[in-house]
Amino acid sequence: MGHEQNQGAALLQMLPLLWLLPHSWAVPEEQSMITFLPLLLGLSLGCTGAGGFVAHVESTCLLDDAGTPKDFTYCISFNKDLLTCWDPEENKMAPCEFGVLNSLANVLSQHLNQKDTLMQRLRNGLQNCATHTQPFWGSLTNRTRPPSVQVAKTTPFNTREPVMLACYVWGFYPA
Repeated sequence: MGHEQNQGAALLQMLPLLWLLPHSWAVPEEQSMITFLPLLLGLSLGCTGAGGFVAHVESTCLLDDAGTPKDFTYCISFNKDLLTCWDPEENKMAPCEFGVLNSLANVLSQHLNQKDTLMQRLRNGLQNCATHTQPFWGSLTNRTRPPSVQVAKTTPFNTREPVMLACYVWGFYPA
């Protein structure tokens, strides 16, 4: 029996355990998938030894040439699929996934929007970008490095001339 068949068999063995859940967990039909998704995910990861699922949190600060913050983003992804992102116009996390994981994206957004400390940090995102990037801005942007240059003889491939000079330049900053 192959590895994938073993994983499937392990999941099938775990399905009867769902009946052991308390009846108080019963929810309307449209929310039942939302309720059981974390449970099924946990069971499948715990029983099969799967290791390919990745939750990713990313925040970015877009700065102009003077180091002034212009945009701030904060997003949460699951297996490279964006679930929810900070919406600065609405001042809340908004679902970004409208496919199969839409229910999970909605629940996650609602849950995060109830976290007052997180909401305050996200509202101050642009200001925090300025505060945290200013100490490094000068050393990163005011640096320069002169180019290294070499002139070399080369054989041309697209002309009738027997010899041509090529100029190679590298290692300079800013480009």
